[in-house]
Amino acid sequence: VKAPGGTDDSTHFRDSLLYHRLTSGDVVWDKVISVRGHHVRPYVVGDWCFPLLPFLLTPFSPSGMGTPAQNLFDGMLMKGRSVVVEAIALLKGRWKILQDLNTGVHHAPQTIVACCVLHNLCQIAREPEPELWKEPDESGPPPRVMDSEKSFYYFGENLRQALADDLHQKLSSR
Repeated sequence: VKAPGGTDDSTHFRDSLLYHRLTSGDVVWDKVISVRGHHVRPYVVGDWCFPLLPFLLTPFSPSGMGTPAQNLFDGMLMKGRSVVVEAIALLKGRWKILQDLNTGVHHAPQTIVACCVLHNLCQIAREPEPELWKEPDESGPPPRVMDSEKSFYYFGENLRQALADDLHQKLSSR
């Protein structure tokens, strides 16, 4: 759901309750694994439009000019993210109201949930799937790191690099 006036995704995310709960530590993850000395909890996957944070992992570079480990990580991260993008495109293809949700921010969640429930009923009934909705391309500079996010950013950078190195090592040793 876009904020009024087409606010960019990172600003909209920073204004969300989820962002505030994650940055304040209100969300506690029970599941924690250790990767190269880093505590890794579940995280949100974003693209280059979002800030890198320990709970929001983004690719290293849109240009693919990173190290082999970084390029491998970017490919895997974006592959995982594409599943979500495709699911949203399927919902928007089936329910035109979601293409330009004009219900107001307070009613949007109920509208989205209703469309998800109806979609699941269509899946159960084996209704044919609609064409995927093609989202307009969004490009632009990466979001700047806010002063309040600097420690999160540096932690996120170290975590992302550790995950990239670990992934590269595991896939290279096969």
